[in-house]
Amino acid sequence: MAIAQAAVAAGSAVVKYAPQVYNRGMELVSKATSGRVKTVGDITNFVKDDPRKLSVVAGALASAGVSPDDLIPRDLAALNPQLMQVRATIERVAGGMRDQYDRGSDQSVAATDSDTAKDVLRKQRVEAVLAVYGTPEKYFLCHPNGGVPRADFSWYKSMGFRR
Repeated sequence: MAIAQAAVAAGSAVVKYAPQVYNRGMELVSKATSGRVKTVGDITNFVKDDPRKLSVVAGALASAGVSPDDLIPRDLAALNPQLMQVRATIERVAGGMRDQYDRGSDQSVAATDSDTAKDVLRKQRVEAVLAVYGTPEKYFLCHPNGGVPRADFSWYKSMGFRR
């Protein structure tokens, strides 16, 4: 029963994302399922109560940028050991994507540097992104291959700056 609930959660999660993420997610799901899942409505019928099929669908959606927390919420995963395994798999996919993003990010102003000039540049860079995109999450969705490092947003928040 929990597997079917997770399939419903995954299907409803992808609909909330930007059209680019939604379209890419459904394209990857369709490829991963050999065309058996073409719409969000097909996800539940495809998965039924099979954790392997849920893993295929959730993995494809995670590869498109859908958060593991949206695909299989922690409280739902805690109800079933199979769901915990599926969630661990999609967290690895999401972690790999974050690592790939960080590799493509500008590292010229490292998060460990305490030089005032570099801190000013980091602050201005983060504020410019927030002025355009509003939130770091929207920025990362629009720039999946790198840009301003995630660490700069954490640094900005930890310094108590507000935008």
